Amino acid sequence: MLARLLQRNAIPTTVFELDKDRHARTQGGSLDLHEGSAQRALKEAGLYEDFLKHARPEGETLRIYDPYDKALLDESKDASEGRPEEMHGRPEIDRVLLRNMLLDSLERDSVQWGHKLIRVERHADDESHELIFDKHDTEKFDLVVGADGTWSRVRPLVTDAVPAFSGITGIDVHITNPEVRRPKLAERVGKGMCLTLGPDKGILCQRNGDGAIRVYALMRDAASWHKDCGIDWNDAEAAKSTFASRYFGNWSQTAKNLIVESDSDVVPRPIYMLPIGLRWQHRPG
Repeated sequence: MLARLLQRNAIPTTVFELDKDRHARTQGGSLDLHEGSAQRALKEAGLYEDFLKHARPEGETLRIYDPYDKALLDESKDASEGRPEEMHGRPEIDRVLLRNMLLDSLERDSVQWGHKLIRVERHADDESHELIFDKHDTEKFDLVVGADGTWSRVRPLVTDAVPAFSGITGIDVHITNPEVRRPKLAERVGKGMCLTLGPDKGILCQRNGDGAIRVYALMRDAASWHKDCGIDWNDAEAAKSTFASRYFGNWSQTAKNLIVESDSDVVPRPIYMLPIGLRWQHRPG
């Protein structure tokens, strides 16, 4: 998005991307874009109308169940009733669609694929920054913007804070074509988000634009849990069954089926975070 805005104002911009191309991996679930922030940026970028073609207002709705299938909240019946005002105006869009829309808006060849950033070095003499990549020549710039996630190689230039384990871990799975393959689960989740919540754990589901359901089964445990628990993650079917029975054993079968009846791939997800309230001082470049 920043590259798009800069280019619209005739400021030369290059984006260095780790992936080998736009199809290298899945992009995860969907994002809710709010009226006063993300949607404003889309309007400034001249992309708002394209966004509306892919936006899913129905994705705003939320269902919450307890572990035994008691419905605690169901906004799909009447999404406007009782919902806080700040929860309106934030339709969902799939990450892959949003990313493609942004990529297509950039000038040709402004994205340099297959660049793994190793570190950034600051040159005090001219306040420029040099990017050092693993398999490519270094590049020098007067302004560098880090958008490289949790384990950023750019952030150490402005703060010594490092990500810490949040205390929450679990697995990431998904269910493709649920209306045909898993109709009962499709009905439970609906068209938006569906949370099944219990003490210190939960099964968080999100409907995507292609109809698939993203499922995150999370709990409190150690950062090394996925390595130490004894579950063979390479055997997906056995892993899902063992995980569901061991950690969600007394929950309803429907809740557990969101895990057990998912597709045959499982990704452990220890959750890391930066310190709450972290700030840093502006530095030139």
